[in-house]
Amino acid sequence: MNPGKLKFLGIWGLVLVLIVMLGSLELGAKGEIVDQETYREVELYFSNPQASYLRTENRKVQKENLYLNTLQELIAGPTSNNLVGTIPENTRILGVYEKDDGLFIVDFSENLVEEHWGGTAGEGITIYSIVNTLTSFPEIDAVKFKIEGEERDTLAGHWDLTLLFTYNEDMVEKESQ
Repeated sequence: MNPGKLKFLGIWGLVLVLIVMLGSLELGAKGEIVDQETYREVELYFSNPQASYLRTENRKVQKENLYLNTLQELIAGPTSNNLVGTIPENTRILGVYEKDDGLFIVDFSENLVEEHWGGTAGEGITIYSIVNTLTSFPEIDAVKFKIEGEERDTLAGHWDLTLLFTYNEDMVEKESQ
């Protein structure tokens, strides 16, 4: 075979390999390249500016340790200027694990309690920001909270944290609101 023809076929082969590789990549929320095979798009629930309802923001997170990574993105806060973070930024996730079929326990550091801004509405927004984010995964039906490995009666004095929490559609802002 002609060397020029071999070079031509080699270049086209390389181009095809690059096209296939780039087909599994896309740009993330911050403009970074995201590999679709190792990342998954998730819905994060953040507060509206009035702290009266939750709104969603989609984000790509690594599939490995998916729930932990999703909660870390929630703590990192929104990228949109029309949304407000719901979890104190110094909060750490000490564990996320399945207790029973569909029931997940989330264990947070004391920072969630100590640095929370309080108020009934603020506490509800924080709780359901976490709960609605996690229960958007089909395998998670309910969420139970722990702080430093212990069950707490309340986050900031208003909501009963001893309960199991499920997705709350009433906390999500409707288009007309």
